[in-house]
Amino acid sequence: MGSSNKLALLTKTSLAIYNILLLLILTRSSEDVAIETRFILGLGSGDPSLDFKELSYAQNCSSMSNLGSMLDRFFIVHLLGFFVMSFSIRNATLTWMVSVGFELMELSLKNWFTNFNECWYDSLILDVLVCNNIGIALGILLSTYLLENRGWSWLKPLEREPWMHTCIVTSTMFSILNAFVLKAVLFIPAEHPINPLRTMLMGLELYYFVLEGTEKRTGSMFKFGCITLVLEMAVGYRHGVRGGLLDLDVLPFGGKIYLFLLLIALVVSAVKVANYSRKRRKEE
Repeated sequence: MGSSNKLALLTKTSLAIYNILLLLILTRSSEDVAIETRFILGLGSGDPSLDFKELSYAQNCSSMSNLGSMLDRFFIVHLLGFFVMSFSIRNATLTWMVSVGFELMELSLKNWFTNFNECWYDSLILDVLVCNNIGIALGILLSTYLLENRGWSWLKPLEREPWMHTCIVTSTMFSILNAFVLKAVLFIPAEHPINPLRTMLMGLELYYFVLEGTEKRTGSMFKFGCITLVLEMAVGYRHGVRGGLLDLDVLPFGGKIYLFLLLIALVVSAVKVANYSRKRRKEE
């Protein structure tokens, strides 16, 4: 078995274990799940709401004097996240669409997540023009190097099915949203190593999903990814929305419209992929 096949098998196994853990979290009460999860992650057994704190970046926005103070760990996380994303998708345009969509997410859902509150220059300059741009550029540069020196080929996901681009962008957006929702409902600090581990796992899943997109029909990694997205969304809804931690009433009208459009895009993408896979099976 080649190294690539071993990595694919490891990714599928890790996703399977992760999905089982998500199922277990779904069976627990909202009162217990955060305490139990934090205890397992080595974060203590006390009241999680007392220890969990998020920074707001929307203070003193009248001038750009505090721009340097915003270069914290989230800058590195942003950069690495979009590097992994760009390298996995190998398409700068699609990754840029995710970058802009993420900034719209921050504007729409800042009443849910404290660290989504940013000054305008933080969103426009640090995030879109600097941090995300550097990550995307590095990912494309690495892909180009491997293309020229290691015999790789550019993966253009299902060019014969342009709607697949929407599917990739939408599923990636939901994966990003799920990361923040899970942190909030399980009271997991941003600096905990479980967060970059999940990002790496989702990056590998996305890489193999795009790789399978060059085949005749969707593969097993697509199914694993769909199951993971649905389970994460279910955990967020059960312990976040129904549990009262993520109150829909506090969202502005624009935030509700954003979530609605994202859900519509996800449903349409799922239907399109299902029809495509069914058509390919009949052709075989």
